[in-house]
Amino acid sequence: MHDLGIIAFLGFAGGIALCFLEDKTKPFEGQFKLIAAACFGGAALFTLIQFLRATSYTSYGLWLSLVCGVAGAVIIWVVKPEQLENKSMNIANKTTGTTTTITTSPTDTTVQP
Repeated sequence: MHDLGIIAFLGFAGGIALCFLEDKTKPFEGQFKLIAAACFGGAALFTLIQFLRATSYTSYGLWLSLVCGVAGAVIIWVVKPEQLENKSMNIANKTTGTTTTITTSPTDTTVQP
């Protein structure tokens, strides 16, 4: 790893770190989402520049870095956590065939089947 590879590595490290920094009880959105997508996109851009600078020899690492950078940016930017959560809840309800109603009030927090 040399030249622009170090910058691409730092882009991947920043994107991965930002994915784990925010509060996980809330959807991944806002400035963290934008910066994480930019880190992955920047890593892909620097990998592409290094790929175009290579004259005759390109390793599997360049291809892997390029694919991972683009995939990371697209997944973070396009996929919304609410969509994944709703799909997993619908799949769970279809497989079990049950419906659970949760009723909450300021004084009573019971779960009724």
